[in-house]
Amino acid sequence: IAVQVLTRDEVGFDYEGNLEFVDRETGERRRAHADTARASYQQSLTTARRHLKAAFGRRGAAVESVLADASPDDILRPALHAYRRTRAARQAQ
Repeated sequence: IAVQVLTRDEVGFDYEGNLEFVDRETGERRRAHADTARASYQQSLTTARRHLKAAFGRRGAAVESVLADASPDDILRPALHAYRRTRAARQAQ
C-alpha cells in the first residue's frame, strides 16, 4: 500500500489573479494567471495520480490519496480498505 499525502492547496488550487511559481529544485520562475494555470495543473495532477496508481497496481499494490490535515483515522482507514481489496484480489487469482 502506498499513501499519497496531498495538501488542500495541491488538490484545490485555490489561487486567484496573477501568480509567480518558483520551482523549489531548480529556482525556475514562471508567471501565470490562476484561471489559466488551474485547468492545466488539475489535469496534470489527475494524470500523475493515474500513472502512480497504475505503476503501483502493476506491482500488486494500491495507492490511496489523503489530505495532509486529515486525522490519523481518516488516513489509515482508506489505506487499510485498499490493502484488503488488493489482498483479496491477489488471493482470487
